[in-house]
Amino acid sequence: MGTVNPRGGKRKPTAFLFDASHWLTDKHVAMMTPTQRGIYIHLLAFEWLEGSIPMDYEDVAVLAGPMTEHDWMVVRQRFRKNGTNKRLEDERAAVAEHLERLAASRRRAAKKRWGKR
Repeated sequence: MGTVNPRGGKRKPTAFLFDASHWLTDKHVAMMTPTQRGIYIHLLAFEWLEGSIPMDYEDVAVLAGPMTEHDWMVVRQRFRKNGTNKRLEDERAAVAEHLERLAASRRRAAKKRWGKR
């Protein structure tokens, strides 16, 4: 569920939970055009990997592909001023917590099996 940092750092999760029922029933997503939904999911994926998205129309248009300023106006409302989406950042925190619990469990298991070193 992640990649190894080429500089030797911690693994960075490359996948996030996509809740299809939430996506299909969210009123904001339902009111988007297919183009706007494509832009939105593309920007969510970019944010997941990079930590935030640019909030400038020109930069987003280069990043997510051709769009009108109206498309950006609609999609931009799903992001905070700092270029993050609250729901996605909540998911990032949950994943980080899960990975930390998993790492702690593995450390305890290794210590039990191999003893203190």
